[in-house]
Amino acid sequence: MYSIQDLAVKLTVSEKTVRRYIKNLGIKEAGKNGHKLVFDDKALSQLRDAIDTKHRKHESVIDAGMANIKKYDTNPADSVKIQELLEHIDAIGRTLASDEYLTSVANRVTDMLNHREDVQQVINLLTNAINRASLLDEQHDDLVNEIQHLNEKVDGLYDKLVHNIRSFNYQKMAKINADELINRGFGGVNHP
Repeated sequence: MYSIQDLAVKLTVSEKTVRRYIKNLGIKEAGKNGHKLVFDDKALSQLRDAIDTKHRKHESVIDAGMANIKKYDTNPADSVKIQELLEHIDAIGRTLASDEYLTSVANRVTDMLNHREDVQQVINLLTNAINRASLLDEQHDDLVNEIQHLNEKVDGLYDKLVHNIRSFNYQKMAKINADELINRGFGGVNHP
């Protein structure tokens, strides 16, 4: 089990970063140790994947930015626009799905710029990617809200079940069953 401080040390990030990822990913604690929340290996793995994905996206954006700088035949205004869009891509993405998507887009931009493709296509790709990543994040938020709503329903049903089991009168039910069996002729008495 890991505290937030333990997770920060293992992942070599700040505790604030760990808390932000826990909140964004919807990671639940495995329990408490005194007043501290503790997390299991699954949470550590989720956090590591998210941080690694964010890092890969950042590296891909840097590579795309370098390809943009090296493309000397680009209009300076278009080059600035591409760099702004790349910086925006680096800043957005709250889910693994959107970060993975944006990483692949940044890699595609690098290829396009290295192969001297039309700069306007690059700008359009980046603009569309930003919109799609926002949509992915919104859908993720909707899905997380729906899952939380279903968890609350399940918890409520479980509480009702436990209440019904605790308040169930087994002796009364046994007597009703015995009476009904006797009325139907299954009382265990042999009739000649």
